[in-house]
Amino acid sequence: MKIPVLALALFLCLGLMSHARDSNADMVGTWHFVLDTEGGDRSLDLVFKQNGDKLTTTAKDGEHQVNYADGKFNVEFPMSSEEAGDGTLKLKGQLAGGTLTGEWQFQEYSGVFKATKKEQPSQSR
Repeated sequence: MKIPVLALALFLCLGLMSHARDSNADMVGTWHFVLDTEGGDRSLDLVFKQNGDKLTTTAKDGEHQVNYADGKFNVEFPMSSEEAGDGTLKLKGQLAGGTLTGEWQFQEYSGVFKATKKEQPSQSR
């Protein structure tokens, strides 16, 4: 009798991990962010990757986990700005209709952003 219970537990665990990977699939790829700043629009591209059941992005100091659930995400990573120097960029927003929108913060600066997924080049054989 213990074997069916163990099999059920394993099946449920694998199902939850698969759900996490499936829900991350919408975020995987290269996104072009446009940050609305006092000095005008600033843009950056971020690549979101699936690593097991985690979603990550890479910054100059390495990989950073992206928290993503129910269409909402947030991520923080260090970056450098010519105007403001070094700091931590914080992005918090949501995915709706194929677009990411939300708020950004860097040092004492903050604003809103919009991001669209870049087209992946088609692969020919």
